[in-house]
Amino acid sequence: MLHDGDTYRYDQTDRHLATLVAGVRQVTLARDALDRIVARTDTDLATNTASTTRYGFAGGVDAVSAVYDTANNLIETTVALPAGVLYTKRAGGTDVWSYPNTHGDVAATRVNGTVTAFNWDPYGNPVGNIPDNRAGSNDWGWLGQHQRTLDHPGGLNPVIEMGTRVYQPDTGRFQQTDPIEDGTTTNPYSYVPDPINQYDLDGQWCMLGTIKTVGPDGKTHKKCRGRGVAHTALKATSAASGIVAVAAIFVPGGQTVAAVAAGISFGTSVLAEAVSSKPGRRQRVLVESSFGLLSSIFGASVGEAGWTAASVLADDAARHFSPTKLVSC
Repeated sequence: MLHDGDTYRYDQTDRHLATLVAGVRQVTLARDALDRIVARTDTDLATNTASTTRYGFAGGVDAVSAVYDTANNLIETTVALPAGVLYTKRAGGTDVWSYPNTHGDVAATRVNGTVTAFNWDPYGNPVGNIPDNRAGSNDWGWLGQHQRTLDHPGGLNPVIEMGTRVYQPDTGRFQQTDPIEDGTTTNPYSYVPDPINQYDLDGQWCMLGTIKTVGPDGKTHKKCRGRGVAHTALKATSAASGIVAVAAIFVPGGQTVAAVAAGISFGTSVLAEAVSSKPGRRQRVLVESSFGLLSSIFGASVGEAGWTAASVLADDAARHFSPTKLVSC
C-alpha cells in the first residue's frame, strides 16, 4: 500500500509490519499474539545502519512498561501516574515527565527542570515540535496519556499505532478497514466523527459500544450497536425540517428560514441514507440542484444560505461515509 511516497506492508491478517521509502528509510515491526509491538527496527537505507528497540509489558495491557536496546539492555522504564502523567526513567540519562491536557494529549514535558509545551490539532497533527519522551523516533504526543505512539522517523510520514489499526493524522483516516461489522459509518477507514470529544484508541470505536454476534461461518464477530436508532433519528429530523421549510415559504419574510430548513432536511436525509447504506453522487447532485432552484426562485443570497446549511451536512456525509472519499493510498 502507498501513501504520499511511503510503502506500508501488512501480513495476511492486515497487521502493519513495515513502512518503507526506497533508498531512504525503513521501519520494521514485530508483534506478539496480542498484536502488541514487541520490537521496532529503524534502518537508514542510505548508510545501511539499523537499530532495534524492544518493548516489555506488564500483564496483558498494551501500555509499554520497559524499553530495551539492540543488545537487550534496559534503557527506559515508564510508570503511569494519577491524572494521566507519565514518568519515564532513563538509564544513564535524564528522566522525562509528560503532562497531558484534558483530551489526553501530551501538552508539556519536564526534563531537568525545563518545561516545554506542545500543541496538536483535533486530528493529531503536531502544531510545532514533537515531544522527545521515548527512546527512538516514536514518542507519546497526541493521545499520549493513553500511550498511543506517534512514529515519526525522518523521511517517513508520521503515523499512530491505534491497537488493531494504523492511523494517519494528515488525512484523519485509518489505513486498514474497520474490523467491526456494521460500523457506525459506512466509510471503513474513518476516524471518530468528533475527534475532540470522542476517541478510537484501538481502531474499533462504536458510538453506542459493540455487541457480539455469531455469523454464518459460525464464528463470533463484533458489531456496532444502535445503527437503526441513528437512521430513524436522522430521518425524523429530515422530515421535521422539511415541514418547517414548507410552512416558512408561506410566511412573509420566511424565505431564508425556508431555505435553511430545507438545507437541513436534505442534509440529514443524506446522512440517514449513509447510515443505512452508502450515499452516492446522486444524493449530492440532488442537494446542489435543489438549492440552485431555490436561488432562482428566492434570490442568490437565500439560495446560498440554504445551500451552505446543506453542503456542511453533505460534506460531512461524504467525508465519513462515501466510498469515493476514502484515504488516498
